Amino acid sequence: MIGAEIAPPDLRCRISVAIPAHDEEAAIEATLGALIAQCTAGGERVDSRSFEVLVYANNCTDSTAARVRAFADRYPAYRLHVVSGWIAPPHAHVGTARRAVMDLAAERMYPRGGAIATTDADTIAHARWLAATSAALQSVHAVAGRIIPKRDELARENDAVRERLAIENAYRFRVAELDALLDPRAHDPWPRHGQQFAGSLAMRASIYRAVGGLPALARMEDIAMYGALLRHDALVRHSMHVRVATSMRVRARVRGGYGSHLEDYRALGEAGNLPQVEPAETTILRLAARGRARTWYGRGRGSGERTEVAALFGISEWALCDRAMASPTCGALLADLERDAEDRGVFITTESASIAAASAAIAAAIARARNVRGLPSAAVDTRAPVDFFEGSLMR
Repeated sequence: MIGAEIAPPDLRCRISVAIPAHDEEAAIEATLGALIAQCTAGGERVDSRSFEVLVYANNCTDSTAARVRAFADRYPAYRLHVVSGWIAPPHAHVGTARRAVMDLAAERMYPRGGAIATTDADTIAHARWLAATSAALQSVHAVAGRIIPKRDELARENDAVRERLAIENAYRFRVAELDALLDPRAHDPWPRHGQQFAGSLAMRASIYRAVGGLPALARMEDIAMYGALLRHDALVRHSMHVRVATSMRVRARVRGGYGSHLEDYRALGEAGNLPQVEPAETTILRLAARGRARTWYGRGRGSGERTEVAALFGISEWALCDRAMASPTCGALLADLERDAEDRGVFITTESASIAAASAAIAAAIARARNVRGLPSAAVDTRAPVDFFEGSLMR
């Protein structure tokens, strides 16, 4: 494990922030500046001894590590640590680096019943990021924060990219609301978002260890971590109060990451096309099936709803019971059922659809679901370029 040379955490430390950094000399000081400027819910400065920051400067060819050390020297009241290391191919990727620094954070926080959080080296935390994260973790095992583009970088993008990001943002919120209606979970109610990415992901050190840690994948390691949490029946909150702003990289570093997502949107904008997503019918069927299965499982897996659940996933009742018996948790069962149904094309109506058409259809499904439940409409501000972090940085 990395970090053997780092001094033990302060006795009052309850959360360790793990940041993998690869050639981030241009961004790392702003990221650290936002962390040492953290405030409580009441607006007072967070106790510098209540958290620590661990930066893993991996495979760097620039001055990332030196800048972290210099920053730490300027603010000695804060526990800001940097570990330098080199990861050999084929494991030299963000998944390995994030796993290493999150493992270190968990090792330091587990004995005291603390928590770990991860973000990126080019990401700016909201002034109450730590306070909101810690508050959420009082009642759940993990919390996923909302991630938006940095306001100044978004302003430099062309209108076509901004328009597509706004359309996608509204679509993702609609999917999240429909999810909350068709598969309600008391610990993650609406309003909520639908992101579970490494830019803002925190959890109790105990649950991190229980699920086996972060999967060290070359891409989408955060999505895999989220899946592991769900399979363990961990309670995950998609909090609207836990927020960060991240860089809109011109050149992507990881295919499948946020940078490559923006590259795709730039190309779509140049071609005058909108993004393609799964058809709304597929989304609705998948969420409804998951919700019915969760309810059936929670009610003791009786025969009353078994026929409906089996039909939704396209399997026999006997097969459903066998899988339920073999699954250690509800989350594991749902993951198994969904994966098998997707492999057999149970939920697929067509390959893809325009995001505008899918968003409109999901909005209609939300209205129907709310009407059936006697609920009023619940609008949420889905605008991406919200400058929530303005004024939170130390000058």
